[in-house]
Amino acid sequence: MSCIPYSNWHCYGTVYPSEDPSELPAYEITCINVIDYICIPSTATPPGPGGNPISGGGGSGSGDPNGNPNQTIPCEPLHEDCIPFPGDELTPDFPDEQIIKDPSFEDTTADCIYEKLKSIDGFKELASKFEGLGTEFDVVLKIGATLNPTANGQAWWRGPFEPIEITFNEAKMNRSALEVARTIIHEMIHAELYRALNTQNPTNSDLSFKETFEDYTRQFIGDNDSHHNYMADYWVDRMADILERIHPQLGYSELNNFSSSWAYPSGIPKDFYKALAWDGLKYKNVRGWKNKTTVEKDEINFHIEKAKYGTNSCN
Repeated sequence: MSCIPYSNWHCYGTVYPSEDPSELPAYEITCINVIDYICIPSTATPPGPGGNPISGGGGSGSGDPNGNPNQTIPCEPLHEDCIPFPGDELTPDFPDEQIIKDPSFEDTTADCIYEKLKSIDGFKELASKFEGLGTEFDVVLKIGATLNPTANGQAWWRGPFEPIEITFNEAKMNRSALEVARTIIHEMIHAELYRALNTQNPTNSDLSFKETFEDYTRQFIGDNDSHHNYMADYWVDRMADILERIHPQLGYSELNNFSSSWAYPSGIPKDFYKALAWDGLKYKNVRGWKNKTTVEKDEINFHIEKAKYGTNSCN
């Protein structure tokens, strides 16, 4: 029995979109060499390029208990013949939860809001696509500078071997808790669209989404426009439902501010949450927004302005 290292080169493109549709996204090509190991019986044929065994002449051996001489056996970390080279990882540890909090995100108000969102129907399903063993993609949540300094946040698709990175603009974290919740939902939807488009194990729902989304890629150029148009058509009502459910959990003072006489003396209307869902989608290249009348746009902006007066606490 021996342990054979082999390598695979993987190249992928990374798109760094901007929330501002007038700005072109940045592109980056990255290539990495992934080294892995397999254990093979002494009579087996070593692996060829790409990690696949090279087909060749016959032979016999007893490496496989079923009598298949060329059976490859995945390396186990404690197999005496499969000790990794110094500095190499043989069997990496994967966390159970694959939504990773960067230290910049941990124990912040945004972190508190995110934890509350995880209990809300609608957002809970979004997060579940990235949590637990066996999920394809990780998501990293962080707070820092965004490529567009006026953006509330950004989601980066960095390629199939990198986590989807969501960065919340550190300059925008003093907004009301409900506005921050809206941004978290918005960026997680971007992450879900990237996941569904790039998964190698699509569900029936993913396949249906891809078929629908093809219409958007034909009509709109770039991730920003295609994502935002899809969100405007399919996610505004769902975002509004999530925002309405999370609002009471953001502290009584937050809800009470919106129930005061200067805001909504008869109670917070559903239109308030629908309007807030449009924040981040109000671009000239978003068909759903462009087709609204001036009166409709003014009403949406009226509600969005009210959201700014909520407290920025999360209890």
